[in-house]
Amino acid sequence: MNLKKEKVLTFLLLPIFIASCKNNENKSKLNATDIKWEQCDNDTNSTRIRCSYIDVPMNWNDSKSKKIKIKFMKIATKDNNPNSQTLFFNPGGPGGSAIEIGKKLINSDFANNFNIIAVDPRGYNEIKCNQNNLPSKLIAETEDEFEKITKQSLEYINSCYDLSGDIINYIDTKQSAHDLDAIRKILNLEKINFLGVSYGTHLGATYAELFPNNIGKLILDSVANQGILTDDRVRIKANEIKNQYNLFINWCKNSKKCALNSEPNLEQFLNNFLSKDYHLIELKKIYKEEIKEFVLNEIIDYRWIDLSKFLKNYETTKNNVSQINHNITILTNCLEIPKEEFTFSKYLNLRTKSNNIEPIFGNHLVEIKIGLLCSKWSRTGLHEIKKYNINPNQQALILNSENDARTPKENAVNLLNQIPLGRLLTSKEPGHGVFFRTCVKENIFNYLNNNILPNNYTLCEEKTLEIDKSFSLKVF
Repeated sequence: MNLKKEKVLTFLLLPIFIASCKNNENKSKLNATDIKWEQCDNDTNSTRIRCSYIDVPMNWNDSKSKKIKIKFMKIATKDNNPNSQTLFFNPGGPGGSAIEIGKKLINSDFANNFNIIAVDPRGYNEIKCNQNNLPSKLIAETEDEFEKITKQSLEYINSCYDLSGDIINYIDTKQSAHDLDAIRKILNLEKINFLGVSYGTHLGATYAELFPNNIGKLILDSVANQGILTDDRVRIKANEIKNQYNLFINWCKNSKKCALNSEPNLEQFLNNFLSKDYHLIELKKIYKEEIKEFVLNEIIDYRWIDLSKFLKNYETTKNNVSQINHNITILTNCLEIPKEEFTFSKYLNLRTKSNNIEPIFGNHLVEIKIGLLCSKWSRTGLHEIKKYNINPNQQALILNSENDARTPKENAVNLLNQIPLGRLLTSKEPGHGVFFRTCVKENIFNYLNNNILPNNYTLCEEKTLEIDKSFSLKVF
């Protein structure tokens, strides 16, 4: 059980995953033999896993820009076949280490058959902010509270500039796409085959838009929709959270794997549980709003067995701190969202809409909190609301769960309408991220190895017990 003690940080995360590359015999300005591969860290002993760095411009639009270092990892195939394809892996976020998540693939079918490349987000070790300036909560009941939170938020972003410098202005997705292309060149790859999950779908689609001649097979899992206004985001997300909550309740009532299976009135039990503050082992006081955030995340990330055990035995829960640069998470979310007016009146209207759909968790939608947090920032909206301008001849395999409260299926359908040669494959089982599920994985491999896409709107009907749990989706 992973109950993070950070105040609001844990719950501002956008959801996403992987990419693939094809070898090229043409010469490049950079030579792959010049890469200095080294052990990633003291805890990673496998000889198949190695890391390196590349120097890239802080601002790709300015050739004289200061250089920054980007760390990337390679997992060699099990048989170390030099002719194997290469998969670039992005596990979403943003803000978490793609390398740390990517290491978990080493025993998977993906790493056995493809070279895996994972690239840490730019600024991962450089971005620093004074988290004491971050508002302790992102729910405002009055206009005074609204103004206080937005004032604190401005103090927070100003501290980021003071402690990190100009790199704050250059951590957006377009800059990250250029980083990927620089690594493609140094690896002497003609094209990138990209599998990205959640936020990674935005990165992959952006790369395909910027570098149409350098993208190979494009796999986008659990689509993050960057192209709609907050009102629509809230409507879509609240409806999906309601569906996911009902699925959890029904599962718990009918499954012996649920630790609360014997509760005579499960809904009342949860309502009572979520109405109180708690003290947990090794943690300071946890307020009910934080508990509610945590329970929501466990429900929508399909960690139902663990959640039921936590709810039954919460007194034994210990803290487990994750390796996430939450500053990047917050900054990228705020810098990427389309610029739109966000007043106290609009904030209340969004909360009302959300609560009317899902009264238990309606106040906790990340879309509402990000809108509040970033409402007074002057540097939001680097990307206007628009559709991706992807080459109409570009194929893509778009993946999504039928029930995903982080990235609802409607997002995937919206993206499909922007890629004429795209094909949508969905998984019947709920949860965020589906690429590792047996039926989905078979279709991915058929695309990567044989260039065969499934029929549009193919449904994979894996049973819960058939879902491969070896690769945990406890991502950012």
